[in-house]
Order: sequence, then structure tokens, then C-alpha cells
Amino acid sequence: MFKRRKITGISLFCVGVLLIFCAAALCGFNIYSMEKAEAASAEIAVQLEEMVADNRIAEGDASGSGTPAELAINGNRYIGIVSVPSRGLWLPVRADISYPALRESPCCYSGSVSGGDLVIAAHNYPAHFGTLSRLSNGEYIEFIDGSGYVTKYTVVRIEILEPDEVKRMTDSGYDLTLFTCTPGGGSRVTVRCMKI
Repeated sequence: MFKRRKITGISLFCVGVLLIFCAAALCGFNIYSMEKAEAASAEIAVQLEEMVADNRIAEGDASGSGTPAELAINGNRYIGIVSVPSRGLWLPVRADISYPALRESPCCYSGSVSGGDLVIAAHNYPAHFGTLSRLSNGEYIEFIDGSGYVTKYTVVRIEILEPDEVKRMTDSGYDLTLFTCTPGGGSRVTVRCMKI
């Protein structure tokens, strides 16, 4: 009986050590992924900024009504840059959305600037949309398209949506929506904005 308890105790101890090791490895992988995403976004944003400067629309043409240029970097298409000055964010926005694309930068989930219904999704990495829940009504957000046209928005509402509320996410009546997962991924922090 004593021998069986001893074996059970050693077995449980080994399982516990293994679980702690797995948790540490997962934590390390998540930190690595966040740092890699931050570096990739920063590098692409610099390249996009240079390309946008080359494509900048003529002074005085503030219509922004034309179809903005999509810019290609490393075979990927980008629709522009989203800036959240109060959070120090200056991020490229991919034209397409996929899980691998989200590991690199925010992505266009649906809509467009010209349609007044742009929805941008990103991971909740601190260097991406991880601080969205800390925004306040009245804060400014800018979107710079591939032609260099800047559209300015103000935050008017922050809400939490469930993952299955896709129609509510996309058919909102707001000019710009930014969203990311809550910690654990159970819901979506959703920032609603209107053009200034």
C-alpha cells in the first residue's frame, strides 16, 4: 500500500512538472509570436509609409472618392495604415483576412472607407489592438489609404460583441469599426467610430 502511494505520488509530481513545462513553453511561444508580429508590422508600416508618400494625392484633392490604391509588399496587398495616436499605433492593414495574415498585421474584415463601413480586425497583441478596450469616446483614429488620403474618425462607442454576432459587427451604421478578441478569445472588443 505504501509503495503504491509512493508510485502514485511520484507519477503525479512528474505530471505536474510536465504541465508546468508545457505552460511555460506556451507562454514563451505567445511572447515570441507577439514580438514577431510587432516587428513585422513595424517593418511593413515603414515600407507602406514610403509607398504612400510616393502615391500621395495632389494637394487640394480632398475628395477621397476615387478607388484608393492597394499597395503590394512581399506578395501581400495592403489597403493602407490605421493610426491610433493616443496608443502610439501606426499599423499596416492587409486587404485580405486570414489567420496567418492576422499574425502579421491588422486586416480588412469587410467594407471600405469610401463605403463608410470599414471594419478592421487584429489580434489582441499589445502592439496591435490589445489596448482597444482602453480607448475613450472622443479619441481620434486616422486611416491613410494607398493614395495618401487621410480619413479622420472619432471614437463614439466601445462595446463587447459575441463571436457569432457577425451581422451586428459589419452592418452597424458606423463609418469605422475596429475589433479584437478579449483575453481568452470569448468575446470581441469593438470600437465604433464616425468620420470627423
